[in-house]
Amino acid sequence: MGNIFNLDSKFMQGANKFADLMIVNILTVICCLPVFTIGAAMTAMHSVLLKIYRGEENYIVKQYFKAFKENFKQSTIIFILYVLVVIFLIADFSLIKDGVVEMPKFIKYILYIVTVLTAISYVWVFPIQSRYVNKIKTTIRNTMVISISQILYSIMMLLFTLIPLLAVYYFEVMIPVVFLFGFTAPGILQTILYSRVFDKLEGIDRKALKEEQLQDDGWTVELDEENPEMQEMPAAEETPVSEETDKMAE
Repeated sequence: MGNIFNLDSKFMQGANKFADLMIVNILTVICCLPVFTIGAAMTAMHSVLLKIYRGEENYIVKQYFKAFKENFKQSTIIFILYVLVVIFLIADFSLIKDGVVEMPKFIKYILYIVTVLTAISYVWVFPIQSRYVNKIKTTIRNTMVISISQILYSIMMLLFTLIPLLAVYYFEVMIPVVFLFGFTAPGILQTILYSRVFDKLEGIDRKALKEEQLQDDGWTVELDEENPEMQEMPAAEETPVSEETDKMAE
């Protein structure tokens, strides 16, 4: 029984990760309050969540604000672009609903397609921004390619995002829980999915790496320990990501 509370026990490791998720969620909520900082807050959150999922976390508060600062400009611009697209869509659908403008059916279909693309790409754009350093246009293009080519993952990630919103809408008692885990709970589920995609793009076989570590007589193989998110995004046959990626790892 005493082994349960050993710092190296699975119980304590799980409890530590649980606490980390709560801390990161509170940081994200606070950093989202100015509204225009939502993009940077979400990028920083995904940067830390990927480390937590892969067991690479260390001083999560420091890592969070480091990622927040490094990605602030681009993430903010990306967020504003998405807001403008959403405003455009809301305005168009409002005009159609009120009968102010008669639009051909094909225009309506285009609006529906743009709405879907906006939704599924939104759940990818900040994880991609947190992992790879590119120009904004390259990040958005890569996001579109990945969100479409990984459509099943995109739908699942979108559903994960909606869970806290639905929980608060139907059960007000869930508000405290959402405050503590509303971002990071769905975020860590998303991380499980996009981590696989990132590994595939980067040509990393983590199962093979673990086996290599076990056979390496105590030596540990570490991937980009200092800053694993600052990598060049490689192209892959399944997801033909742009070759214009222009920055390299620290």
